[in-house]
Formats: sequence, structure tokens, C-alpha cells
Amino acid sequence: MQGDRAMSGKFVQVTEEVEEFLYGSGEILLNGTSTRRPNFGMATNYDLFEPEYTQPNVTVQDLTELGIVHD
Repeated sequence: MQGDRAMSGKFVQVTEEVEEFLYGSGEILLNGTSTRRPNFGMATNYDLFEPEYTQPNVTVQDLTELGIVHD
């Protein structure tokens, strides 16, 4: 799998969400239209080159509302 070239070095970690889905009552991570990324609102984004970087896996609008991204 080549990954998402638009976000070089960045990845989405879904460990907790997969564990909840497999062993608990968690939601399905993918919406059926794309298997490249989990649904928004699930998982956390990380960066291989900046270990302190973490960001929720949400839309740009949500990131703006959270004050993480500025217009």
C-alpha cells in the first residue's frame, strides 16, 4: 500500500478503534466508498517526522472550529 501522498509522513492510527470493533461494540471504521482512510471522527493523525504532532481525524471545518487550523 503506497499511502496518501498528499500527506507525506503522516498516518492515521486506528488501534483503539479496531480493538473496540473486533472485541466490543465499536463502529465500522470505513464507510464503504474508500478504504484509504477511516471515517472522520475516528482515529488520530500522527506524523513520522514530528513525533509530538497529533491531530484528530476530522474535517478541515472541524479543525477550524477547534482552533487547530486557522483560515
